[in-house]
Amino acid sequence: MQLSLDLAPQAMRSRAPALAAASRAGDAAIERGAEKARSIDPTFIARASEHMLRYLRQHGTSSGELLTDACKLAGIRSTDDRHFGVVFRALIRDGLIRWAGECKRTKGHASRGGSLYRLAASGRTE
Repeated sequence: MQLSLDLAPQAMRSRAPALAAASRAGDAAIERGAEKARSIDPTFIARASEHMLRYLRQHGTSSGELLTDACKLAGIRSTDDRHFGVVFRALIRDGLIRWAGECKRTKGHASRGGSLYRLAASGRTE
């Protein structure tokens, strides 16, 4: 026997407050990661940014995981791959790269949710 309760979910007036709170939490987490990365290597963000731009110029649209791994292979590392989030955020904010779609992840058991990035128009010049 299965019970059925006729309980209507409470209506949300707006999703905006929840989305704003999630955005603030994400921004705070990225900033904490940036502070940690800078404390480990003050040049990490600048070096990773430059390497990612160079990689995109040479190879075209690439996944975030591939760009992160390319940095690590070039010796640009931090203690946590999540520290690369600030690099992507800065490159997007500065208009140097753009999100180019979704892809399967190579990590995370090939789950959905990977991101592709490409150079923005301003990222093509040196």
